[in-house]
Amino acid sequence: MNTSLDIIIHGVSHECAEASASAIVSEIKKLQMVIDRYNSEAETYRINRDAQHGTTAVSPLLTKYILQGMDYFRQTEGYFNIFGGEIYASLKHNNNPSPKIVGPRFRHPEEIIEINHNEGRLRFLQKGVSLDFGGIGKGIALDMAAEILNQMEIPHAFISFGGSSILTRGRHPHGPYWPFSFQDNTLDAEVWKLNNDAISVSAAHSGRAQKLHIWNYQQSQPIRQNIMACVQAECAADAEVLSTSLIAAPLDRHQHLTQQFHIKQWKVFKQKINR
Repeated sequence: MNTSLDIIIHGVSHECAEASASAIVSEIKKLQMVIDRYNSEAETYRINRDAQHGTTAVSPLLTKYILQGMDYFRQTEGYFNIFGGEIYASLKHNNNPSPKIVGPRFRHPEEIIEINHNEGRLRFLQKGVSLDFGGIGKGIALDMAAEILNQMEIPHAFISFGGSSILTRGRHPHGPYWPFSFQDNTLDAEVWKLNNDAISVSAAHSGRAQKLHIWNYQQSQPIRQNIMACVQAECAADAEVLSTSLIAAPLDRHQHLTQQFHIKQWKVFKQKINR
């Protein structure tokens, strides 16, 4: 997932904790071989290469994630979009993407991708379609981790991808909940109390270089405001999708978007930029 992974498990034997952590890491590695767009051996890389030129085989698992992405597109009024990989790749290398790269234009995902479920094949119907699960991949991974924790009856756990995507189970070893606070001088006093929860934090600027990485397809431009969004939900994928959508969408759409998801709380605030 191109970031650090921290796993804390307590309330079980050392052997059980080790087995659970190993199972989670193993499943994440398998997931990466499905949804990684940059690894030439991954399925998404192959789909992006071949589906522009005709039908190509697609696994049931990747089909599931594509359909999930289509549902999220509808749910967020298009502010969350897994089909604009070329735009996101361009932003990764240049804050001002080439005007030649505009991404697909569509109202309904069925306009740009055709899936034959019986034969397990798909094709892209427009130029510029390119799958990118970067905005949801960590959420999918954390939901998979949650299933493993449940199967192995782990009562207390904390899993974090780089501090921005978090899954919790049970409670902290020294308290009734896992405390989450914002690294912002104006919000230091606020603590979110996590038990069986997922947290996603998204920002308009990413990494040490503070590059733009979220695209507003409604206006065909990157989000440049210094803002962050944080969402607490039971489903990690939901939290990831909504936090990204709250960055991409204008303020007057926030309330409507949050009502489309089962979430516990959310916040959008100004991002502190370190120059």
